[in-house]
Amino acid sequence: MTPRRLAVALALALALAPNARASSSADSTTSPRRVAVASRSALFEFGARRERPAALDSIPHPWGGVAATLTAAGIAVPALVIGRSLGPGEADRGLFAVGCALAVVTPAAGHLYAGLGARARTGMIVRTAGVAVLAATVGATRAFGGEYAADSGAGVFLFGGLSLGAALVGGSALWDFASVSRDVDAANTRRVSARLGVHWGDAGAPQLAVRVTF
Repeated sequence: MTPRRLAVALALALALAPNARASSSADSTTSPRRVAVASRSALFEFGARRERPAALDSIPHPWGGVAATLTAAGIAVPALVIGRSLGPGEADRGLFAVGCALAVVTPAAGHLYAGLGARARTGMIVRTAGVAVLAATVGATRAFGGEYAADSGAGVFLFGGLSLGAALVGGSALWDFASVSRDVDAANTRRVSARLGVHWGDAGAPQLAVRVTF
């Protein structure tokens, strides 16, 4: 499989991958099934039931499905760019560098959309380290003249460095996709909180009060 076809396959797999946490808030006898795109918790939900309004719907908030869609697009775009740079013939180093730069930033799109800046920065730092490993490996192997056997010291170094760098970049990007919906749900839960307490009224009598913050 060529790098370009591999990148396209990855993009399709991410677009069709359902989120592990499917929505189940509606009753099967009262809510017809439907196809939901960029829903609360997934990119695509086939046979999804219409969800009942919740307290969170009364305030603006990010949706997990939208965040997952942005993250999937953020992974697919650099994958396509890198795949194109490694097409038939000599590799396009400039385009490959652009793809690597995009791979650092764009997978964090879902977390950035949800306002989860700290989580987005964590992924970008890991991917930056991966790109640095890739660049250092390629730069170091040039000292060997570019011609060496796969079982030589240079060949083992090249394979190990490229594998480590690709694992850091790809693993971090896929982890962003796998966790973004759950992270958005957790953040939304923190947006609305209710606190029950006892307060003294104007007449000096205790009063039961519920305080809702969002």
